[in-house]
Amino acid sequence: MASDGDLALSADPNFWFNLQHKFPGLRVIARRLLDRFGIVASAYMPETAIRGLQLGDRYWLCNVSLAGEHHEGDHLVKIVGYSVYQHDESIRRWKWVGARPVEPEVPILCAGQVEYRIRWSLPVVDDYDENEVPVDYLQRRGQLPIAFLDVPGIHPPDVAEWIAEYLALKQVETWASTCEELKRRAARS
Repeated sequence: MASDGDLALSADPNFWFNLQHKFPGLRVIARRLLDRFGIVASAYMPETAIRGLQLGDRYWLCNVSLAGEHHEGDHLVKIVGYSVYQHDESIRRWKWVGARPVEPEVPILCAGQVEYRIRWSLPVVDDYDENEVPVDYLQRRGQLPIAFLDVPGIHPPDVAEWIAEYLALKQVETWASTCEELKRRAARS
């Protein structure tokens, strides 16, 4: 399985479950962005479906990707960046910073970041001070002072990332609904 004792991702059932069963709201809002505004959120649509749309060489693309994460006490914070830009098939070497393409010829129409916090652990002993690193407590007392809230098949860091992605797509949808050019395009459809 793994030489270091950890389960390799390819053998981890949680990894495969989470990969195949993302938060369903992501596909719903991605479809709405496409239907209402002609914006392709490619991470949430099969590539064959995008090719089948026959959009041509240039189309509006929404990119949503993990930009960072950190811990705040017993909470995990996921930061997701998003951008909407005119995708151009002729650009062969895209350069990215966070979730934004940085090519000078790529007009960024909308960009931002979303943070989502989720509690991932709970103390399970009475004398644990949350300022202490759990491993230090473990070495001192012989037991881990916290329990991680992993429901089988659902990993809280993945849930936090999916919700942050969903919130990012909601912000793109809000922006698109106020964009005059998109309103004209939607009215013509």
